[in-house]
Amino acid sequence: MNRAQSNHSDNRQTCSNEMEMLVEWVSAQFGGATVKISQNTNIRSNSRIYTACICSEEPFRVAIKRCLVPGTNIPDCDGVTEQYLALKKAAKTSAKPEKSFRVPEAICLFPEQGIYVMSWADGESLTKKLGQPDALFSGKTWFKQVGTWLGNFHLAGPLHEHVVNTEDRITVVRDLARCPIPHPPFKRAIQTAIETEEEFINAKAHASWLHGDCKTDNFILNKDEVFGIDLALKYENSIEYDLAQFLNNLYLLAASPRRFYLKPFLNTFERAFSEGYGASGIKVSNRYLTWLRLTLALSLWEERVLNSPPGIRTLFLNTMFTSLANHLVSSLVQRSRNHR
Repeated sequence: MNRAQSNHSDNRQTCSNEMEMLVEWVSAQFGGATVKISQNTNIRSNSRIYTACICSEEPFRVAIKRCLVPGTNIPDCDGVTEQYLALKKAAKTSAKPEKSFRVPEAICLFPEQGIYVMSWADGESLTKKLGQPDALFSGKTWFKQVGTWLGNFHLAGPLHEHVVNTEDRITVVRDLARCPIPHPPFKRAIQTAIETEEEFINAKAHASWLHGDCKTDNFILNKDEVFGIDLALKYENSIEYDLAQFLNNLYLLAASPRRFYLKPFLNTFERAFSEGYGASGIKVSNRYLTWLRLTLALSLWEERVLNSPPGIRTLFLNTMFTSLANHLVSSLVQRSRNHR
């Protein structure tokens, strides 16, 4: 048995043992009702999500999430509590008649085990849907729906105008400049971020609660319904943070070798997302958004490359991030010229 087969076997055994424990804990929460875990839906380095049926008098489906300290099987007690409370807070707000965004319902929490249970959201993640043939025809509608969800989500939060905090991002960029990745496009992008940073000091933008992990993985679509999952709500900041994270994630997805067919539709998807978000009426600072996207992309670029062994993966990462950085640098320079 090779290492990959051994790891796969270990993962299956871990999940099997974990499922037995989950059945016991969740069953006790529902008065001893039979709990049938049907499948392990999503495995990440810091979490595992299962689907289950609670066979009570009126059976219903739930999602069971176990949060872990990254790379271990140690329960992340603080992280799971934060996620549970964030979901509960968002669900309470979304239930108001004038609000219009959907999130799963937080049902119960087992902090010491790193587990919480939430209602099941039928549908597929936007990431998964983008891997299907009809993405090229229906993608525009999907991105508009997600943009609308995010706009309504920010609108429902403590929305207010504030002076943007550029200090943290400027510090990060200058740290990157001291010891940059030895890749010319990376260095050029850092230089552009530094040259344009003064434009945004004391600039004003709208702030609200943030999704915090805003990417295509975390939006579940089912016909006309969109559910946002894995919310953080831990911080309030410029709404451009969520937008920047989502748009960068989309660009890198389309730039990846596995999803190369999405690249010609990228502008269409971005416009549809922006149109959906714009329906909220929240004003977006596009220049600040572009600068923020560039600084966040540089941080992620360094992180991914440093955590990847030299080889074909690093080559692909540099190619993808070079494309994103060049796109943002060009856009930022053009927007700055138009602003003068």
